[in-house]
Amino acid sequence: MSVPEYVKSSLKFLDEEDTRKIEYFNSKYHKQIDKINFEKFITSKTKYLQKKETGIKFMLNNRKDQELKEVFQLVSKEPTSLKYLTEELDPYIREKGEELNQNKDISKDPRLLIPELIKLKISIDNLVQFAFDGTMLFETCKKNAFSAFLNKTLYQKQIANYCDFEMRGGIRGNSDSQIEEKLNNITNIFKCMLSKEVFISEYSKRLGDRLLSNKSQSITHEKNLISRMKNEFGISNVTKITRKMEDLEISKAEMEFFRQESHRVIN
Repeated sequence: MSVPEYVKSSLKFLDEEDTRKIEYFNSKYHKQIDKINFEKFITSKTKYLQKKETGIKFMLNNRKDQELKEVFQLVSKEPTSLKYLTEELDPYIREKGEELNQNKDISKDPRLLIPELIKLKISIDNLVQFAFDGTMLFETCKKNAFSAFLNKTLYQKQIANYCDFEMRGGIRGNSDSQIEEKLNNITNIFKCMLSKEVFISEYSKRLGDRLLSNKSQSITHEKNLISRMKNEFGISNVTKITRKMEDLEISKAEMEFFRQESHRVIN
């Protein structure tokens, strides 16, 4: 039978076994019965579930989310076997990230690359939540897989360039809720950036250019995004960026003071 058929029949049998063991056996034997059944239907079959043509890899590549959910429901009864799921999820995510990286039509333009990256992140988030119940093992697997390609220089520079595009004009005309959604999507990418030095350096340069040329659409939104960086990267890692915002505010205050002083009447 195919893997989906096997999973459905195994889940049905194990549910029936739960009823039978309660009805016919003393509770002190329940763990032993489970051990025998889990070995028979899960542990000894994990390679079958993983490698068969209709198995886990096929389900991921074809986004058979419901079938993956049922595999998880079966395998999670024997948690030590969950690694066979993450062993397929990790390379699946990395390959998707590398596909974007290798796509020359979009990789050179942050306005094309980063929205596709955001779509991928949302898609994988939904998959992990729906199929794998948001289990920490799969959340960690997801984060590590994204980090593997987000640590690359290309991605870090393009994420900084995309933030620059949004803050210069991308958010112009957007409602507050639309801007909040954009900032949430960018923050969702931040969560997977374990290495962030290149991004912070690039972002700091772009921020300086925006502030000096007075091209930022909103200082409020600039501060909002920087605050999110502090939460994800730590205050010490964002010092260079926060200092530029502080310098701007000091400069504005001094200019305002100068304007007021220049109009004072001297008796």
